[in-house]
Amino acid sequence: MVKNIIAFILLPFALLAQEKNSFSINGNITGLKDSTLVFLNDGYGNSIAQDYAFKGNFILKGHLDEPGFVKLGFIGLTNELDIFMFNENISVKANANNLEKSVVITGSALNNDYNAYLKAFNPIKDRFNDLSTRINTTPNGKKRDSLIGLFEQTKKHVVTELNKFTSPRLGSPVSTFVLYVVNPVLPGGVEELETRYNKLYSSAKVGEFARLVEGIIEKHKIEVAKASATNEGAIAPDFTQNDVDGNPVSLSSFRGKYVLVDFWASWCRPCRLENPNVVDAYNKFKSKNFTVLGVSLDRPDGKEAWLNAIKQDNLTWTHVSDLKFWDNAAARLYNVNSIPFNLLIDPSGKIVAKNLRGSELHEALERILK
Repeated sequence: MVKNIIAFILLPFALLAQEKNSFSINGNITGLKDSTLVFLNDGYGNSIAQDYAFKGNFILKGHLDEPGFVKLGFIGLTNELDIFMFNENISVKANANNLEKSVVITGSALNNDYNAYLKAFNPIKDRFNDLSTRINTTPNGKKRDSLIGLFEQTKKHVVTELNKFTSPRLGSPVSTFVLYVVNPVLPGGVEELETRYNKLYSSAKVGEFARLVEGIIEKHKIEVAKASATNEGAIAPDFTQNDVDGNPVSLSSFRGKYVLVDFWASWCRPCRLENPNVVDAYNKFKSKNFTVLGVSLDRPDGKEAWLNAIKQDNLTWTHVSDLKFWDNAAARLYNVNSIPFNLLIDPSGKIVAKNLRGSELHEALERILK
């Protein structure tokens, strides 16, 4: 008897917990044929729930692991409805003949936030698209400059609307979605994105868009760390790659000498044009405890072209490569995004100069090697 009473008392709480961990969509779509299959998919196209409509009515029930977009679709209708939701009880009403314009969704605070986003930002998106088209089709001149000015003003308008949207919605995952969407035009770049994201409550930092935003921030931090690790004054990170004969060569093996680490490739015309200047510098300073280490970004099938270029350009110093093109491990370690690129490293392994080209290379070596 006591057990039954306890069970009766706990039952409402159990039902409440169950409701919070599940959703239901009660739909009424006028004009929908009987037995039409109604389906709910996640953002990746995976099925979440299905039902067959009767007199336009249907009920979809299930569980969502996290808040985000779902697609409500109907076999026989070309359009689908995007809903931003979590485990909520919502109502969907619409007309099958004009699905998107007639839809009314109630019961979801998250979808209300999404509708507020569409209302505020769709006009700005249309403005961006229009200005981009006009800028790309307008010749250089005052008119194009004026359009670019309008484009920059529109970017400022995005920030204004972003502040208005997120301030009252710091706990909404939709705010994280909006941050992800607008982050390319934030004036402060990824640093501003991180600052704004950190201001959101933990309830907003869940779901696919939270992972995407965190991924952008983490990638940026890695790039900044790489850049700082290769700044002047830093100890050059060590790496090892095979030389032209397949023997491993480490950067650290050059300790005790000034070494110019020269990133280049046989297919890179600016590199080939700069090579005679590097040859002159090498011949001029090699007797002053100076050498060059060439790191090639040639392709996996480019070894022959690499060796031919070394011979043709009379590059008589040590050369290494893993023949992985832009995925060259040393290039990635040093965050090399364009070539030619070089670093001058002193006998202790410290970076003393970067990206020396033309006469700057000779002047730097004269000054450093005295």
